[in-house]
Amino acid sequence: MTVTHIVQFKVLPEVDIAAFETAIRTLTEIPQVKKFTFGKTFTTERAQGFTHVFVMEFASRADLDTYNLSAEHVHVVKTHILPAVGVATGVLVLDIET
Repeated sequence: MTVTHIVQFKVLPEVDIAAFETAIRTLTEIPQVKKFTFGKTFTTERAQGFTHVFVMEFASRADLDTYNLSAEHVHVVKTHILPAVGVATGVLVLDIET
């Protein structure tokens, strides 16, 4: 089975997008990440305020758990993601198995 981790963001207008994107892309250095796609939406009228999304694939739930607890992930969440969205409702996370 493949585990797909989908994260959507409502990035605040005052955020330095280049720095935000650079921080997000560092997550690909975590060994458990098998595939990574990241970008800004171009369909703003139906995005309900979400501006950016990334999709990651993992080999297992255990690999996703290891990723979530990794020091790099925790650092990016605390120092880049949460400040960039401002509130908990600025992030939507979905995980599926296929």
